[in-house]
Amino acid sequence: MSKVDRKNLKAVTPVEVVQKNNCLVKNIAKISEKWHKRWPNIEQPWPVEGTLNPDVVKTMKVLVSTYKADQKKGKKGEERKEKRQMELGILQLFEEEGQRLIKAANEKLDQGIEEMNKNAKETEKLMAEINTPFSHVDAVKKPPPYEKELPTMANYITSLDVSLDEAEEQLLQSKGFFKIDADLNKGAGGKNIYLWYKKESCSAPITRLQVTFNNDMAVGLINAGYTKIDKDLNAGAGGDYIYLWYFRGSGVYDTPIVGIDVTTSAENEAQKFCHGWERVTCDLNRKAGGNWIHVWVKRESQTYICDVSATDSYGSDSDNFQDGYIRMDEDTNRDAGGSFVFIWYRQTTDSKRALTDLQISTNDKEYQSLQQQHYQSVSGNLNEGTGGNQVYLWYKKQGCNPIKAVTLLVNMAAVEEYEKAGVSVIKRNLNTGTDGITEYVCVYQ
Repeated sequence: MSKVDRKNLKAVTPVEVVQKNNCLVKNIAKISEKWHKRWPNIEQPWPVEGTLNPDVVKTMKVLVSTYKADQKKGKKGEERKEKRQMELGILQLFEEEGQRLIKAANEKLDQGIEEMNKNAKETEKLMAEINTPFSHVDAVKKPPPYEKELPTMANYITSLDVSLDEAEEQLLQSKGFFKIDADLNKGAGGKNIYLWYKKESCSAPITRLQVTFNNDMAVGLINAGYTKIDKDLNAGAGGDYIYLWYFRGSGVYDTPIVGIDVTTSAENEAQKFCHGWERVTCDLNRKAGGNWIHVWVKRESQTYICDVSATDSYGSDSDNFQDGYIRMDEDTNRDAGGSFVFIWYRQTTDSKRALTDLQISTNDKEYQSLQQQHYQSVSGNLNEGTGGNQVYLWYKKQGCNPIKAVTLLVNMAAVEEYEKAGVSVIKRNLNTGTDGITEYVCVYQ
């Protein structure tokens, strides 16, 4: 190719590809530029020229869905709804082009692998002929097989996904994923939904999991660089829209996850604390009925709770996630009205930095008692905006019995099982003075 030819070549951008294949859709380039300017500070900003990267497209779908979500009424509400639907439609076009590109690449890769296998068999046959010993020569002795396999670096969970039907199960299996055989919709009807995981030596380990049941909960996760598995875990069963998110971190508060599991009953839940498992707070059947479904993780080494916090708005979510906090994804004001209030915690592998006790106060007398016992209160009323009692979380760092795990319990039928397993259930209702459901903080040491 001459220098003149190279000079005249022009790269085809994703915007141009999508526009060419969808010539009846107008203003794709203009909308792409708008997305680029609207969200410049997220971890993977939308390029002016567009992208076919499925992760970036998924992130944009969440941002577009929640943009100016408060505009719901009147003419402005209708206009915003039309714009949102139009933008989501264009994002779908980018996603479809990306899927076509991935499919073509996979087909090309499969052809290449098939050709390599064919060549390898021919080479193996040739080498067998070459290495056949002469009749007067003793066969070469081979060393005995190793009694144990050499160690592998693929000990960490590096990828997660979800299947909603048998076709998706087969696809994930072909990609090397392993299935956790517990239906995430168990008892609620709907689709048979399963969680899948993969361990790869060449990928960074997953260190944190979160769950969302409303759009506002997703914004901080997006800004902090979490990956969303864009499949509703309540699909076909009603209830909240539930999504699982994960994060690959390397900070001082990140400890790699080496195991993942799912429980579908209180009996199975309680015993897992005793074996070093950590409970993801949100019930994956939230408001759909059915069994109580929880995801559990096991880490590379024992962790301890070193910090706790609380929020009654979403404004500081991004900072909290970036600072290494894990959100307990259940509203302490559940069914009581008021603000969405969440408890947060951070972990350490150093037992000397750990908290040694947590307590709850639901009235002035309990507040003063904990104060006199030199507990430290967490800023923020866990009953904010409900008109009920002022409820506060308290902690201590003095002592020699570090807290290994903390969770929020909504299923009152599990209290007895938890206590049998040695889990401390703090029986002071976070919804005291309201019509909300009973919620207890639980601690394992």
